[in-house]
Amino acid sequence: MKKEKTDNTQKSQLEITDAIWDQIQTFLAKCPKVRVGSPEKCRLFLSAVLWLAKEGVPWSGLPICYGNWRAVYRRFNRWCEIGVFELLKSHFHEDIEISSILDDFYTSHIYAKSLKLRIKKSLKFQGFIVTGNEISLPENLDKEKIRELHALAVQHRIEERKKGLVKHEQMLLQNLASGKEIDPERIYPKLIEIHSGTKEELLFRYACLHWSIPVSSGYGRRLRFLVIDQHTNKLMGLFGLGDPVFSLGHRDQWIGWNKEDRLDRLHHVVDAFLLGAVPPYSYLLGGKLIALLAISSEVHNTFKEKYKGRTSVIRKRKNPGEIALITTTSALEKSSLYNRLKYKKHLAYERVGHTQGYGEFHFSNGIYNSLTEFAKSNSNATASHESWGSGFRNRQEVVQKTIGALGLPKNWLNHGIKREIYVAQLADNTRAFLRGEVDKLNYYVRPKNKLFRWFRKRWLLPRSMRDLRYREWEPEEWKLWINGVSNE
Repeated sequence: MKKEKTDNTQKSQLEITDAIWDQIQTFLAKCPKVRVGSPEKCRLFLSAVLWLAKEGVPWSGLPICYGNWRAVYRRFNRWCEIGVFELLKSHFHEDIEISSILDDFYTSHIYAKSLKLRIKKSLKFQGFIVTGNEISLPENLDKEKIRELHALAVQHRIEERKKGLVKHEQMLLQNLASGKEIDPERIYPKLIEIHSGTKEELLFRYACLHWSIPVSSGYGRRLRFLVIDQHTNKLMGLFGLGDPVFSLGHRDQWIGWNKEDRLDRLHHVVDAFLLGAVPPYSYLLGGKLIALLAISSEVHNTFKEKYKGRTSVIRKRKNPGEIALITTTSALEKSSLYNRLKYKKHLAYERVGHTQGYGEFHFSNGIYNSLTEFAKSNSNATASHESWGSGFRNRQEVVQKTIGALGLPKNWLNHGIKREIYVAQLADNTRAFLRGEVDKLNYYVRPKNKLFRWFRKRWLLPRSMRDLRYREWEPEEWKLWINGVSNE
């Protein structure tokens, strides 16, 4: 038995050759999160981890030539917490020799056990109650507690985006109005479509980081807008439209279509994956204006111009690019933005139900990269259509595959926060059209200027006289980073 351990030890040490170690050491030295310490001890530590990964023995079975197993275990947990192994895998993914060594690690029992413990620790840290194999929400859940549950995922998203945005932050803040600049009587909105690689896209990405929940980038077809106040030339708000989820129970029941109708006409539905106002306009109920502008004639005409004649990926047919319905969900359960929002006598957005509380935001934090690497090494992507290429379909599938492979309950994807579902009909025969009962949409005529005049009289001016908080707001309050460090 002793001889077998010696052979395994020699084999593992030979795997980290001088050439391989030189590359790994050079990379680790450039990682600010990693304390390499003694290069010899660090190399021995990696050899120990690889030996354990290959042999499948418990930590206490580590040969003494690698040092004290408890010290190796503590260092291993630290590296897992800060994502060092994921950094190595990502950096050396094209190096066949190094990546093959790391593959053994990701399929090992020591990594799986560590990941399970980290998942539970992360859920508890966010505020979820973990009891055995059950997770639940804290008692007396209100909007503030829901924000707290999302806080870790939001902060991680800020850190992820820092590299591309921090150097532009001061310039981006100049696009926000001081409350003292605003004259409610002279506010007038302008729609600006966002194109990739522009200053407007930078501003959109930066503004998204200030939402109280992590913001999706949208799927498939996308149309994004900034709303600018022509008087101050500053940002009022923003919204993004993208492809909807395929199956959404209460939406589908409200429409009344069958599976074939849905498959045939879902391209006439888009989802507002982001919608809201920014301060100081948010104090003046600017979110209601943004919601009204999203259903304007100008927006659905722009969408049609952009996507008409495009060939669908699955059905291989040209679509007309016409939108019949916009769906959206509340951020924090009940919505004061969409609730009872009318244009003239008609509801602009109608509540049709709520989501079932499924999603992956509670895994979309510092642990998500670990879940991704584990899924790649231990699962196959099964949900993608062949026309979309290889890989996992979305973040939810990554989480689902990982927790299944780890033996954790798949219902852990149910975070329990049910968001309200709202729909906005763009035509007076939207439902009949989506069910295939009529062939042509009778669009409502909702020009941007008329929607604004309605908002101005109904909400903007009365609010500006009752609530003066907007005057006190300054753009510096939105600053995310101070000298490159998160401003928490």
